[in-house]
Amino acid sequence: MVTSTAETFKVSLACSECDERQSIVLNRGMFEELGREGRVSIFCPVCETSTQWAGVQSDRRSGFDRRTIPQARLKLPILVRCEHPAQQFTEATTTRTASCRGASFCTHHELRQGMNLSVILPFKEGDLNPIESKARVVWLNPKDNGWEVGIELLR
Repeated sequence: MVTSTAETFKVSLACSECDERQSIVLNRGMFEELGREGRVSIFCPVCETSTQWAGVQSDRRSGFDRRTIPQARLKLPILVRCEHPAQQFTEATTTRTASCRGASFCTHHELRQGMNLSVILPFKEGDLNPIESKARVVWLNPKDNGWEVGIELLR
């Protein structure tokens, strides 16, 4: 779980050596390093030395850790393109959460888990050199006016 102020981010982390788990406040640089590398070096009070820590979040249903890359609640413009033979569309929407490996957003289109998409994130109208990435739908939740969709960015 990630909460943030302007320049700090409170993140649930686990030590890679002893599996000590804590909510730790990171500065922007450390948070960006965690997003890029998937880990950050922090002093562990149990190991009594600086160790590598990775993000964790408990699954609401099982209580087990399910996420290793922290996600932030970010509203960023995103352009989603689906070119599946049964369903083709291009939609500009806004992310609900984002990380270096994926994002979630709401859509009116009924997608399926495993479906491949193309996304531009962040999307800016009139951008002459947008970077389009391939993505895969990993989860869906029905909402009042459509679907909340979680995607994994493919490399």
